Order: sequence, then structure tokens, then C-alpha cells
Amino acid sequence: MSDIEFSHGSVTRRTWWYCEVHKQLVTTSGTPTTCSRAVCGGKKRERFEFCFTYTKDGKTGRARGQAARYDEAHAAMEARKAELEKEAEARPVEAPAVTLAEYVEKWLVTIRSEIAKRTLESYTATFRRHILPTLGTAPLTSITRGQVMALLSAKRATGLGKNSVRLIRAALSAAFTDALNQELVTTHPALKVGAGRGRKAPDTVRTGERREKVKALSRGQLELFLAVAAKDRLTVLFLFLADTGCRPSEALAVQWEDVDLAGRSVHIHRALDLDRTEKRTKTNTGRYVDLSARVVAALDRHQTAVEATALAAGRDVSPLVFTSEANTVLDINNVARQFRKLLVRAGLPKFGPYVLRHSFASHLLALSAPIPYVANQMGHASPAITMSTYAHFIPTGDRSVADKLEAWRTAAPTVAELVGK
Repeated sequence: MSDIEFSHGSVTRRTWWYCEVHKQLVTTSGTPTTCSRAVCGGKKRERFEFCFTYTKDGKTGRARGQAARYDEAHAAMEARKAELEKEAEARPVEAPAVTLAEYVEKWLVTIRSEIAKRTLESYTATFRRHILPTLGTAPLTSITRGQVMALLSAKRATGLGKNSVRLIRAALSAAFTDALNQELVTTHPALKVGAGRGRKAPDTVRTGERREKVKALSRGQLELFLAVAAKDRLTVLFLFLADTGCRPSEALAVQWEDVDLAGRSVHIHRALDLDRTEKRTKTNTGRYVDLSARVVAALDRHQTAVEATALAAGRDVSPLVFTSEANTVLDINNVARQFRKLLVRAGLPKFGPYVLRHSFASHLLALSAPIPYVANQMGHASPAITMSTYAHFIPTGDRSVADKLEAWRTAAPTVAELVGK
């Protein structure tokens, strides 16, 4: 249905006199551009003019026309109305602007199969709790960097931690990146928001603050934990985490075919999601991790025990190295709960299993292991990440290095010797 309205309109007869000789109008007294009726009688002419007004998109317009006869003028007026009405109906109706909430609802469904379940849950919760209550009703195309900056600053003002605010910006950034790729928006309001000379964005987590969050067990604490966990059914898993530095999700996905006991290495190329389905590693790349002698011995005993149990139960051996008592995939949350129980039993602070990964890295660096080697074992995308995360564990103040430098320099030829040559 069109959104145009017409007035009734009218048809008016117009008459005038025209001089065929001089090809101009005839008036009563004549003018420089018309003939005088007393001189040139002329010939009477008439036309029927129509006129009507219409309202379109809140604006008023007027249409005019003429014909030789009244009925023709009236028909022309109705035809013009029909033409304008057809134009209004054919005009594409602009769809209402898509709001951020409407876009995010569809976006979360679209990316469900592309990202880890933990990430999807994080995005969903972040939008629901922190973003949509403020920006949800705003059209997607109208959201500005100023609005995003104001949101992040407001969250910081309420006492929300920098890392939580960083996750808010990350969720917005991910959504707008896809919207930009789909050409739904022309700008990216969450990209590097708040960065400026002499100041930091509200979600900026300084390197020092990031390092403070990285906790590790000392050598004594680690050995105490492993001693307490020695009789736990997950003892081999915890030893594996401590001596390989693998992420817990990676360790739970390790299969026997990935383990080379003779070569003392394990191929890490998959991980488990929260729903215990397989996914790629965090960096989407595989790596080979060295195994310590005690891990090799523990895995050898573990494999023998697993095969004996399967044989007694009349079932196949699970391809997974670490399984539950029911021979199913382990739940990372159950593993974390058991890990904390063992820490409490050992009288140690309650950390998550990730502390074994941090301990592995810190102990390697304490031994002055090469940074690239540590980065490869940890599965970092680059040695720079290893340095930025664990640099505070690298020993400093080693005077032996200064002594080596002095000895090396003094062993060089003297100036006199060089000149003599």
C-alpha cells in the first residue's frame, strides 16, 4: 500500500484569442508583445487545465496538465494520479535499522561452530551483562568510538577489573570485525578504542599487571604436591602437566598415538572444549613437546595398567591417554576440583591446574633455558609472548656473566700489540 495522498483536484476551462497572422496573443488594447483586438480580431482558443495537490513523505507537491476537452483533462488528471501512486508503490521501502542486540543474537548463532565453547559462553555473558543493557537498542551503524569509550570507562568506574573491561572490548571488536567484513558497517568503533598520546585505554592491562597474575609453584611446592598426589588416580595426568607445560585442555586430548615413549616426545595438536568435544589448539598449530624421564616411566606404567584393565573388562583400550573411571573423556571442571583438593591437602594455596604450566615455564627459565625452546614447549605463537609473560622469572644479577665478559675482553690483543703489528 502506497504512502501518498491526493486532493480531489479540479479541471478549469481557459480561453484566449490568438492572432494567426502575427503568431501572438490578442488582448483588448494590445501591448508591445500582443495584438489589439480592434486591429486583429484573432481566433478564439480554449484548453481545459487540471490541477491537484499530493502529499508524499510528508512533503506537499502540485501536479498540472491540460487537454483540448474537459473529459480528456479529467482523464489525464486521474492518469497522473495513478502514475504517482505506482511510483510510490514501486519505491523500495527502507528496512528498519538493525540494532546491536538484533545483530549480536544472529552473530552468536553464526559463529557457534567456529569458536571454542568457552569463548562462545564468554561472548554471550559479556554482551548480556555489560554491553546490551547500554548499547543494545542502538542501531548497529550508529554506534561510535565515543560510545564504546564511554561504556568501557563507565565499567572501570564501577570497579570492574581491567581484564574484565578488556574482554568487553574484545567481544565488541569481534562482533564489529565480522559486521565490517559483511559490509553491514563502514567503521569499526571498537578497534584500538581509547588509545592516544600520553594515556591508556580503560581496558589496558600493563605488562607488570599481567605478570602479577602469573603464579607458579616453587620447586619444593611442586614436589610436595606431586608427593601428595602420588596415590590419586590422576597422578600421571598431574605429572604430565607439570613436566610438559601443556595446557590442561591439550593434555586431556592427548591420544596414545601421539605419544612416542622411545623418542621421549608427545605430539600436541588438539585440545578438548568445555563440552568435551575435540578442537584445535589455542594457536591452531601443532608442536612436539619433550618428555622427562619420569614422565616416560609413568606413562609406560600407566599404559600397562590401562591395557590390563581393558582386557579384564573385555573392552577396547580408549585412544585417550587420560580418561575417567568410566573410561570416558575427562571433564576439565572435575579435574580442576580434584587438583584444588590435593593442593589443600598439601597445605598449598588453591590454584587451578594452569599453575603447573606456569611452574614449568618458570623453572625452565630459572635454569636459563633458551627462550625459543621454552616458547616451543609452551606452544606460544612467538618467543615475545614468553618474554612478556614470564620475564620476571628469568634470573638477574648473575655476576658470573660480568666475570666472563671481563675474561673474554682481557684475552684480546692489547693496543700496543695491535700497533706493533
